[in-house]
Amino acid sequence: SFMADVAHQLRTPLAVLNANVDTMEDRQTASSLKTDVNALSRMVEGLLAETKIEDLEIGTNDRADLSLVARSVAAELGGLAIKSKRSIEVIGPDRAVWVWGSLPALQQAVRLLVENAVDQTAAGSMVSIEVTPDPAIRVIDRGPGIPDDMKPRIFMLGLRADQRGEGDRQGLTAVRRIADAHGAEVGVMDGAGGG
Repeated sequence: SFMADVAHQLRTPLAVLNANVDTMEDRQTASSLKTDVNALSRMVEGLLAETKIEDLEIGTNDRADLSLVARSVAAELGGLAIKSKRSIEVIGPDRAVWVWGSLPALQQAVRLLVENAVDQTAAGSMVSIEVTPDPAIRVIDRGPGIPDDMKPRIFMLGLRADQRGEGDRQGLTAVRRIADAHGAEVGVMDGAGGG
């Protein structure tokens, strides 16, 4: 309850700060501040995500279509990707891929993964959301990758993720907890082309 209250109270001042940064004349300073404000905003959203998971209950008849999850997250975050000079694609069957689970919770988990992928991949790159009939969802970035010694711990709270020690991977604890609630597995592996 405390976490939710704090996160909600931080949202408004962060939005005001973000708007004020957008109007700054010194674009170099504004760009640096924008990065920090965006990181704080992701932390706040991660806190809110954590509070929603506390009350997550999945009914025995709850079903979700992973193809719909992927398409809805791509549509929601497409603007963010374009703004940061990246793009998002959805790969997979043109049919429903049903799983037992909560549609909003699964969308939240994939959204957090895609936000991190967009943040970690280089400008001009593509982030892919792949739906497989297994059923599974893979979020593929073209970033620097994760060092092998960090892979088993990447979904732990507060871990700094990339090889340069930059860029907190916000919300990955929430992703793990959503996966656990669904009896699913979550992990990280190297992509064939990097990332």
